[in-house]
This record gives sequence, C-alpha cells and structure tokens, in this order.
Amino acid sequence: MLPNNNKKEKQKMKKRITALILVVLMVIIGSDFSNHTNRAIAIEPDVEFYRMEEVQEDTGENLENEEDFSVERIKVFYDAQLLTYSLEELEILIDEAQTDQEAAHNLAESARQLGWPEDSESIISAKAEWWNAQLAIELYDSRYQELCAELEETKWDIRKKEYPEATEIWLYMKNLGWNDYICAGIMGNLMAEVGGGTLEIRYWLYDSDKAYYGMCQWSEGYSAIWSAGLSEQCNFLRDTIKYELDTFGYAYAKGFNFNAFLNMTNERDAAKAFAKCYERCASSTYKIRQNNAEKAYNYFVND
Repeated sequence: MLPNNNKKEKQKMKKRITALILVVLMVIIGSDFSNHTNRAIAIEPDVEFYRMEEVQEDTGENLENEEDFSVERIKVFYDAQLLTYSLEELEILIDEAQTDQEAAHNLAESARQLGWPEDSESIISAKAEWWNAQLAIELYDSRYQELCAELEETKWDIRKKEYPEATEIWLYMKNLGWNDYICAGIMGNLMAEVGGGTLEIRYWLYDSDKAYYGMCQWSEGYSAIWSAGLSEQCNFLRDTIKYELDTFGYAYAKGFNFNAFLNMTNERDAAKAFAKCYERCASSTYKIRQNNAEKAYNYFVND
C-alpha cells in the first residue's frame, strides 16, 4: 500500500495532467477561433468574464480549477472584412466555426465524463467557445444568404437586358408555381413559334397570312387575344392551358391532363407534351421544340 503522501501526490499529479490535457485542447480551439476573432472588431464583452485562478502548486486548493486559460463570452461578433468575402470563403468560415463548436462541445462532454462540475472553468470556457462560434456562424450565414440574393438579382438583371420578353414570360410562369421543366418546355415551343430558335420572343408577330398571332401563334379562333400585349398574352395562356391540356391530353398519352403536365420532370418531355396538346403543331417540329427547351433550361436554370 502506498504512503498517504504518495497517494496525495499522485492524485494531484493526475488532476494536473487532466487539467493540462484540457488546456491543450482549449489552446487548439482558442487558436483556431482566434483566426475569427482576430478579424473581428467592435466585440462587446458580456457582463460575465471568466477568469481562471492561479494554480496552487504547494497546496490542495483549487485543484478542480487548475487551468490557466480563460474565454470571454462575447455579445457581438463583427468581421470588418465581411462584405469582401465570396460565397466560397463564407462557406469555409462557416465550416471553421462549426468545427470550433463541435470541439467545444466535445471538450465539455469530456470534462463531464471526468467528473468536472458544470461550474468548473473547463466547462464554462467550453460553453463560451460554443457560444462565440455560434455568433460567428450566424453572422457568416446571414451574409451568405444576402450574397446569394444579390447574385441572383444581378443574374436576373442581366437576363432582363439580354432577353427581356423571354425573361418576363419565364418569371410569369414561375410565379404561377410551375416548375423549371414546365417553363422550359413551354419556352421551347415559343422559341419555335416566334423566336426563330432563340430566346428573342417576338410576341407581336402575325404569320404571313395574318391567320396566326402572338407568342403561341394562336389561330383566328382565338381572335380575342389578337393585337394584345405580352402581359395579356401571358394571362391568356394561363387561362386556357388547363382546358387545352385536359381536352387534348390524349394526344400525348392515355389519361394525360393538365395536372399530369405540371408534374413532369423533364424539359424535353414537357416541350413535346405542350406541342401535342396545346400547340397541336406538325410532328416534324417536335425535336426542334425539345432542343429549344434544353437551351431555355440551361439559360434560365443552369447559367
């Protein structure tokens, strides 16, 4: 059996080693997180600041709080370079902060498993690290969403300038809740009707005999739409498409109707269905309309 003095010394040494391991872990976490906080300015400290007490080498006092590190819980995390980051850089920063958070969580769990109380410096510091990382995540994710919206708006501004009519029609259809495949399938038909295979949709066109008019080249039977502007033509398409697809859906497939059309998940199939059931055009143009639909899909969705 060991003498009492030796047992006490071993217990003290064991606790010091445990504290040292926790210190090393916190240094790793702290140095990684400092990469974020070094970028940060205007950080307002919380009313609570966790200060570690000095290790008492020659007594048994404060053995549960031997760590010589401290973590400040912040109220505000602000990065002065925030507006300069790209989407890719923001993703990296979010990943780094999430890694910090996971490490802080693991540290707290390890301390608990070692029997450290919730008010111990190690667990308090781990919680502060987790909170600080959370503030960084929220800031970078908020900027990420803003930047996505800005880039999307810029992209649509470019499209509106390049193909204003096609873009207006596309956005109109999207606002109706139609998926990208349906929109591209219909657009592929409009490109064949009045676009010359391009997204230059000349919705004001009559055919050479003035027997057909508009972006869908409606026949004389639909003369109510003749001479109408683009907005009115979009409304007319919206108001007539269900009837046409429900009535002539059989031309595409048995039992096919408007609801089945809206659930299509391929732009080429949607182009052919619209051609057969709504346009009711020559079969020789099906492939052209399908190829057009692919072009429209790539332009509005993939670019």
